[in-house]
Amino acid sequence: PPDATFIAVNAEAAIEIVTDLKQIGGGGAVLYASGFGEVGEDGVNRNQRLVEAAGKMPIIGPNCYGFINSLDSVALWPDLHGCEALDRGVAIITQSGNIGLNMTMQSIGLPIAYMFTLGNQANTSISDIINAVLDDDRVCAIGLHMEGVSDIEAFDNAGRRALEKKIPIVAIKTGRTNTSSQIALSHTSSLTGSDQLFDVLFDRLGIARVDNVPEFLETLKLLSIFGAIDHNGVASMSCSGGEAGMMADLIDGLDISFLDLEKEHKERIQNTLNEFVEVDNPLDYHTFVWGDRHRTASCFKEMMSGDFAATMLLLDWPKTDQINQQDWDNTFYALCDAAKETGKKAIVLASMADCMPKRIIDECQKRGIAPMIGLDTCLKSLHHSYRCAQAFNAYSTTPIEASIPVSNKTKTKKTLTEFDGKQLLAKYGVSIPEGELVSS
Repeated sequence: PPDATFIAVNAEAAIEIVTDLKQIGGGGAVLYASGFGEVGEDGVNRNQRLVEAAGKMPIIGPNCYGFINSLDSVALWPDLHGCEALDRGVAIITQSGNIGLNMTMQSIGLPIAYMFTLGNQANTSISDIINAVLDDDRVCAIGLHMEGVSDIEAFDNAGRRALEKKIPIVAIKTGRTNTSSQIALSHTSSLTGSDQLFDVLFDRLGIARVDNVPEFLETLKLLSIFGAIDHNGVASMSCSGGEAGMMADLIDGLDISFLDLEKEHKERIQNTLNEFVEVDNPLDYHTFVWGDRHRTASCFKEMMSGDFAATMLLLDWPKTDQINQQDWDNTFYALCDAAKETGKKAIVLASMADCMPKRIIDECQKRGIAPMIGLDTCLKSLHHSYRCAQAFNAYSTTPIEASIPVSNKTKTKKTLTEFDGKQLLAKYGVSIPEGELVSS
C-alpha cells in the first residue's frame, strides 16, 4: 500500500478513493478537492462521510495544497513553489494554499523547512502538525497562519509542549472583523471565535501574534538565526541622524529599549571617531570613517562591546547598475568583523527590500548575521523574540479545561469577588494585573 497519496479528483470521487486507501492500509493522503464543510449543509454532510471513510488514516485537507518537506526533499503539492533543500529551518502551517505558496517565494533569507497547508482540517488539525514538527529537531521555529481552532485543549497542549522544548511560535490569526470571520467560514469552514479570547490564549502560550505577512516572515527569520533573545536591551548604528531619530521613535511602545551607554563605553566609541560625533544609542557615527573597513570595524566593535541582546546596523545599498557598491560592502564586512571579534548578535537592516542585495543575504546566512528588512518590522521582530524568551521562562503548566461539567444536583451558585475571579483566571495562565487583597 502507498505510504502517502495525493488525491486530485472531485469531492465525491475523493471519498471513494479514501475508502479504498483505508481498506488497503494506506498511510495517509492529501485531499486537494473543495466542496466539503465550506459550502453549506451538503458539504458538511460530505465532510462527515469523508471523516468516516478515513477512520484513523490521517487526511491533510480537504480543500488544500498539501505539504512540502525541504529537509528530506519530499512534497505532495499540486503547483509550483519556491522552497529549496536545506538542513534546518522553520515550519509554516497555514489553512490557505495560496498564502502558503506565496510564502515559499520569499527571497529574504528565511529557511522554510516545512510548508503545510491544511484547508478544512477534516481529521488532521493545526495541533496535530505542531506536535509532528516538534518531534523534528531540525525545526527551530513554527509559524501559523490560522483562521480558527477546533479543539482548544489540543491546541493548548501543543503550545505548552512547544514552550517546554523552547521552540518559538509566531502566528497570524485572521478574523479580527466580522467580514474576515465570514470569509473564513466560506473559505475553510472555520469558526474564528472571539478575537480577544485568542489574544488571551496566545499570551498564555507565548505565541507572538503579528498583523501581516512581512512581520510574520521577518520574525521567523530572526528567530531562525538568533532564537529568542535573552534580554530586551538593543543597539542601533547608522551614518545618518535622521535614521537614528526614526529608530528612537519606532521603538516606543515595544518591550525592547535602546540601553543608555555608560561613560567609559562612550569614551571607547568616541576614540574611534572624532569630536564632531555625539555618541549615543542609537548611534549616528556620521561618515568620517565611511568606506574604511578597519576604522569602521573598530567603531562597531566598541559599540557592540556593550551588554546588548542584538545590535542593528542600518545600511541601504544603492542599485547595482548605477553606483559602485564597494563602500557599502566595506561597511557590511566591518560589521561582520566586529560581530566575529565580540561574539555578539548582529543585524544588518535595510529600510526596504529593494536596498538589500541577494548576495548580501547569502553572506549573512554564512556568517550568522541577521539580514532584516524594514525598520519598524525589525524592531517588532526583536520585541516578539524577547517576549518568546519570557514565555519560555514562565508559563502555565496547568492544562486548559474547555468545558467543566456541572452537576444537575448543584443547588447553590456562588458569585466570586473580583479578586477571587482573577486568581482563578491566573491559575489557568490568563495574564492579570498585579494586586493584593486588603481589608481597609
